[in-house]
Amino acid sequence: MERLKQIGTGLVHLAWRQKYVIIATILFLIGLYVIVSKTSVTEPLPNYADDFFIATIGQQVEKSNYNNKSISMFDPGLLEEMRKKWIVNRYNASLPYNLDNPEVIDPSMGQAAKINEVFKNMTNGFFIECGAYDGETRSNTLFFERYLNWTGILIEADPINYHKLQQKNRKAYLSNTCLSTKKYPMLGTFLMADNIGRLHTEHGTDEEGLENTPDVAHHGEHIKIQCLPLASYVAALDFKRVDYFSLDIEGQELEVLETIPFDKIDIKTLSVEYIHGDNSLELMSSMMAKRGYDVIGLVTHKNNLANDLIFAKKGFKESLH
Repeated sequence: MERLKQIGTGLVHLAWRQKYVIIATILFLIGLYVIVSKTSVTEPLPNYADDFFIATIGQQVEKSNYNNKSISMFDPGLLEEMRKKWIVNRYNASLPYNLDNPEVIDPSMGQAAKINEVFKNMTNGFFIECGAYDGETRSNTLFFERYLNWTGILIEADPINYHKLQQKNRKAYLSNTCLSTKKYPMLGTFLMADNIGRLHTEHGTDEEGLENTPDVAHHGEHIKIQCLPLASYVAALDFKRVDYFSLDIEGQELEVLETIPFDKIDIKTLSVEYIHGDNSLELMSSMMAKRGYDVIGLVTHKNNLANDLIFAKKGFKESLH
């Protein structure tokens, strides 16, 4: 009889354990559904939930020790921190590129061709691409790197996209950060939304005073991300000039341009997305003219895959020929 009681008690405990497993499984599936259902992007994301967990599991929200208004963007301590913590070089010369479509010579939507009209196949240049996405899809810099031996830094804030970028074996520095909209480092709120992610807050305006762009109509996961001034990346890498700066960050392009000390950072050409905000094209053209740049081209593409102004430093194009 005692043995039967023990068996009965064991069966009861087993049943409860099974219930706990079922409940935990249900909660996990609900969590996956919430993540996926809250995300709306312009392209399908069949593996979004898997990518999210792969990219973010074990990660902690890191922030710079220099997130304040008094620090110079050229502060030696900040630059050293960036070299150790925020900029990495994962390129392995013994490995080939790991591209999905290696037969595509220029995956950009026309920006690279416009920039190359200036440089005429110049080799060994230096680029910065912010909004680097996965390092291949519609990349504005891959052509220069593969065929003209350029290098540079690829900046991508979204951890999912950055995880994919790491797999491409690009011959460049990588940084899972974003460009600051201030002249000092800051911790920003970033909306993860595949190729349309951006600095964005759930509450309209964040603690830095950053307002959402008026065309934001998408949903996704919000995360905290370290943002750093453009000039700080250049100084940290000790590059004397930037041949091509590609800026496509879905909404804060003007604010980022306003932080750049063009008298201290020698940027030869830029492609900048202008579509977000009222009169952005006119405002951007006027602002850059005051900083010594000419508009030398306009790149557009159907489905809003490109809406970029192409700039060159006054007199630079003529100086090459």
